[in-house]
Amino acid sequence: MFQDIDWKDLGERAISTFLEAFLAVATAEAFMGDPDLLKSGFVAGLASVMSLLKNVLKNRNVNKANK
Repeated sequence: MFQDIDWKDLGERAISTFLEAFLAVATAEAFMGDPDLLKSGFVAGLASVMSLLKNVLKNRNVNKANK
């Protein structure tokens, strides 16, 4: 089922996407003085990784249907 997924590439993309979202939210909330910046950054990072995974699986299903 998942043999054709490049797990190394997916892992690198997931980590970089998480860090980008985490740092963006943490930086914005640091400027605003929000005490929950780590929790908000973590939630934003998880949301971005879930979006990435959804797109990878959707594209995988589209590519599979076109074969």
